[in-house]
Order: sequence, then structure tokens, then C-alpha cells
Amino acid sequence: MNSSKSFTELNQYIDNKLGNGDICTVGHFSFIKIFQHALTYSECNNKNKLIQNHIHRSYFIQLLVYQLKSLRKRIPKIKLNSVVTIEQDRFIQDQHGEHKSIYFENLCKLLPRNSITRLGRSETPIPLDYYLPSLSGSLPIPDHAEKAMIKTVHSVYKKARRSQLFSLTELKYIQSSLHIFLEEFRFHYHIFKNEPVATIVFICHYHKEGLIAAAKVLGIRCIELQHGLIAKNDIYYLYNAAYKKNIAHAFFAESIFVYGPKWKDLLSLGCEFNEKQILIGGDYLFRTDKIATSSADKKNLILICSQKNMHDDFIPYCDILARFLEQHREWDAIIKLHPLEPHRELYKNKLSPLIKIAETNERLDDLLKLARIQISIYSTTFYDALGFNVLNLSIQNFGSSRDYAADIVRDGLALPLTIEQDPIQLYSDLEKKQISFPDRELYYAAMDTKLLTETIC
Repeated sequence: MNSSKSFTELNQYIDNKLGNGDICTVGHFSFIKIFQHALTYSECNNKNKLIQNHIHRSYFIQLLVYQLKSLRKRIPKIKLNSVVTIEQDRFIQDQHGEHKSIYFENLCKLLPRNSITRLGRSETPIPLDYYLPSLSGSLPIPDHAEKAMIKTVHSVYKKARRSQLFSLTELKYIQSSLHIFLEEFRFHYHIFKNEPVATIVFICHYHKEGLIAAAKVLGIRCIELQHGLIAKNDIYYLYNAAYKKNIAHAFFAESIFVYGPKWKDLLSLGCEFNEKQILIGGDYLFRTDKIATSSADKKNLILICSQKNMHDDFIPYCDILARFLEQHREWDAIIKLHPLEPHRELYKNKLSPLIKIAETNERLDDLLKLARIQISIYSTTFYDALGFNVLNLSIQNFGSSRDYAADIVRDGLALPLTIEQDPIQLYSDLEKKQISFPDRELYYAAMDTKLLTETIC
């Protein structure tokens, strides 16, 4: 986020604008999530998301632009199998130094290799079949299905503009978000058109609306894999009941695999998935070895796990933590940055020398084995720590994600930590009380290979 707005504040702002989602719906499609993107960018003043487009012009001008672009060099055609994975830049090295996909390595082992095509959303050290950014070029003249989607996109924008619910600035962001959707819809539509694809598997349904829309038009089933934290204050999960009528027409996967029963219970509170659509796939994540429950290898180590683009919160807190470390020189601290953290250099330049930065290839599980304390605000790593005999501490009332942090404590995943508290002294005080956290199996059940295989195939 590029704003100090909390997730609760953003959700309230979006809900006040969208109501039950009727304003985002035209025909068989609802653009609720695309409007959410736009309003979030507008509220956070993210000018990088403003893109030149023709959405505010007529359908015929949009069609003419696409016809002219079709005269350029075409996107190369690729050959696909019945199952397609859309993989992102999340990988770790195994014991032999080979790079493995965190989300898809174990899953792909379950299926015959000749039934899968692995697509990458970015270049990775993992040898995938195709990398989508390399498929550059123009698309053919829009066919009947594309023309219908272009008309729908222009219609929903006109509906929004005429409603007078949105400011001129908000409308510009809505134009840009609809433009991105349309470009991604056409791109994926042509990749999958006339191919024997039956199922597409991916993480993170949000910002993949164009992909999901193309799959729906072509009759391809989409399956989402849980990628990390799902919380009550999420922007793109746990939609309130007011959206129920329109959410069925929004761009969601047909089903989602979650890690364990607690995640299913939580996700069931929203209206975007019904109970039968939420499947417990278990812990399908690639890990280098088994979860350690022993404290034999523990060191006086504090592990701080940051979230992407939250340097304005974590760097100031690390300054506070460094003052406590000065009083406890027998303790060390290491911060593990989000794998996709774009501001790594800021941490390198501003952190106290008392706090080391983990190397990008250092595995979270290895650090959890050594650490006695984990500190974060909100993070999936609080769940990852279950079973590692680590004291989870969530920083409260600090930064833009204080509402997420409150949920983490409320759900019993971590104990509250204020910025005035010495976490090492707190650990010492609590050590004798034998503080316990929930069983790991509630959040990370055993991988259900049978269910995963049968559902995907």
C-alpha cells in the first residue's frame, strides 16, 4: 500500500462507493474487483496505476484501435496441455541447490508431466514451459466473443460515469483498471483459444480477472491455491453478504484449495465461495525437510518477518528493537524480507548494524528452527511458526495494518506486543508460563494428494 489507510478504512470506503455491487455489473459479468483495484489506487494516490486508454471513448474507437494494432507482428502461438499452471516468482533452493517452486513443485509431481503446461508470469530460475512476458506482439482483430467483452467493459464504465457516484479522479482510475482488465482478457483469450486446456491452476485470484474472464468465456475451469494469509479485513476475501447477488458474476475461481480446516472456516464467512467450493488440500507447499518441534537447536535469536512495501513500518520498528538489543547483547536479530520486496536497498541502508538481513535464499523454516521469538505485524509466517516452538509477537497499534494485527492476536496466533515493550524481557516473563499456540494441523493439514489429483484432473 502507498497510503497510511488501514485495510478496514479502505474496505469501508470501497463498500460505501459500491454498495451491493450493482454499479459494477452488466449482463453476465460483474467488475467488482476491478472497481476495487481502481478505488484502492485512487484512495492511495498511486499514480503509477494511471494508464493511457480509450475506455472513456466509444466502443467503435476501441475496436478501431485494436484493428490497427492487429497489423503489427503477432504474438507467437504456443501449445498447451489439459492442465495449465500460472506460476509466480516464488521459489526456494533445495538441499542440492536446485530451485523449486514453493506453490507448484509438489502439485506438479502428482500429475503426468505430459498433461501439464507450466507458464510463468515472470522469468524464474525454474525451467518452465513458457514465460508470459516473452510472448510479446499484437493480437488478431477481435472475434465475436472479444467484441462482446469490449462492449460490456464500455457499458460498465458508462454506467459508473452516469451514476455520479465517483469523482473525476476515481473515474480515471476506473478507466485504467478496466483497460488493464481488457488487455489481459484478450491476451489470455488468444493463448487458450483452440487449445485442449480444461483446467488452469494459480495463486491469488485478484489481479487475474482478465485471465479468469477468458477462461470463463472459453469454458475452462479455474482453481485457486491458497497462497498465504487470509484475514477478516482482507480486501479481496470474505466479502460481506451485501455483495452476494453480484459476486456470483464476478471473476473468481470455481474452487479454492486451502491449507487446513481453520482456513476453510474463515473463508466460509465470506460470500464469494460456498462450502463445496472450499477444499482442504493440506500443506502442499514445497519444504526442504519436515517441521521441527524440538527446541534443542534454539538460539537467542529474534526473527522479524516483514511484508512487501511496508518498509515505512518495519524500519522504524527495527530502530526501536535495536535499543532493546543494546540492553541484551547475548541476543541477535535477523529480518527476513518478503521475497518480492522492492525496497531491499532501503533496509540495507537504514537498518541498525545490530539487525542483520537474511539472504534471499535463506529458508524460513531454517530460521524458525533457530529463533526463540518471531516479531511481525501480520504475516503468514505466524502460521508457519506453529510447531517450531517459537514465541509469536504481533506489533499492535503501529503502522497501517493495525487492524490485521488485531485479528492475529484475536485468533490466538500471536501475543500482543507494543512498541514500548522489551520483547526479550517479555519472552523471559512468559517462558515459565508455557504459552501454547494452536495445533499446526488446524492450519496446515497433511497434504491430500488424492483430492488434489482428482480435482485438478
